[in-house]
Amino acid sequence: MATFLARSFSTSVALVTAIALIPGTANAISVKECGSWWPSQGSMGVHKYNGNLEIGVEFTFSEKEIESLRCTRARGIEVDFVVENVVQKYGDKEYYSDLPKAYADTEFDDPYSTRVLTIGSADPGAIKADVPYYVNIHLNKYVRLIDKTPTVYLNFQRGHWASKFNPKEAPACARGRWKDPKWCIFATETILMSKNGLQPFNTGNSNNFSEIRSW
Repeated sequence: MATFLARSFSTSVALVTAIALIPGTANAISVKECGSWWPSQGSMGVHKYNGNLEIGVEFTFSEKEIESLRCTRARGIEVDFVVENVVQKYGDKEYYSDLPKAYADTEFDDPYSTRVLTIGSADPGAIKADVPYYVNIHLNKYVRLIDKTPTVYLNFQRGHWASKFNPKEAPACARGRWKDPKWCIFATETILMSKNGLQPFNTGNSNNFSEIRSW
């Protein structure tokens, strides 16, 4: 399962930069200061069959991107598979990843009509250049909205550790006893890959869909 989509990927297309900055976050350092920290090459696949959804991505960081990632002082880096037009919390999920200290982020307080399936690394300092990393998620028996087509987006996100003085972050991190990254790592900057050479996957209304794309 872990190698279903990710291990077949190979690309060499340069990434066009477009940034979605999230204001008001602790220790935020802009891309202007550090440069592009997200992977400039990778591939993503989406496979839908019999009410199941499998999503996989493989990506590689260059030396320069690793330097930029270190510059940001990120406490975490996350891979977001955003699945629109499906009912939140319906469908069991399994994940596989070789990211250092990989964790599955919580879906608490996510929108009703969207599943944000996020796998993160709680040790971005251990990520190496020129090494392929993969993230795969299997969503079993999801429920889509009536007359809506499930659409899948990819985002990369870097994050910071929760501040005890932030009224939103502190209660969440306390829920994780101040040590669980899925409750304690919050977004500092999000890169929308739909604006960086990888268009969303519109899976259509049939029971079956399969496609792999590169950026």
